[in-house]
Amino acid sequence: MTFGRDVIYARLLEEDAPGTIAALDKVLPFESRMHHAKICDNEVFCQIPAEYDKKENPAYSVPGHVAFFNFRQTVCMWYGDMKPLGYSNLFAIIEPQYMDRLTEICEAIWKNQGQIVKMEFEEAAE
Repeated sequence: MTFGRDVIYARLLEEDAPGTIAALDKVLPFESRMHHAKICDNEVFCQIPAEYDKKENPAYSVPGHVAFFNFRQTVCMWYGDMKPLGYSNLFAIIEPQYMDRLTEICEAIWKNQGQIVKMEFEEAAE
């Protein structure tokens, strides 16, 4: 995901969420506006025109999780201290070395809602 000049990488859970990843891949790359929610305290989300209504890889969200919610067509990410409310359709995990920078970016989104984020899938560098 690209936020301005910052690039944050996540590891796709291809074995656990192949259908979700395939549905997202159909619309990526895609730009959207990232917003901060306070439902779980430290959560950001953006809408994306993907559809996949199966419950796949349900997980109780923790910092670093990236999930898709079909009923709202949103990709959500969590960081920092939070109180998860329930299960999400987990499809990726933020790489640990990017968590501090993601936290900074997300805290800035709280102050300035609607920042542009570009999402795309790419192969990891070896």
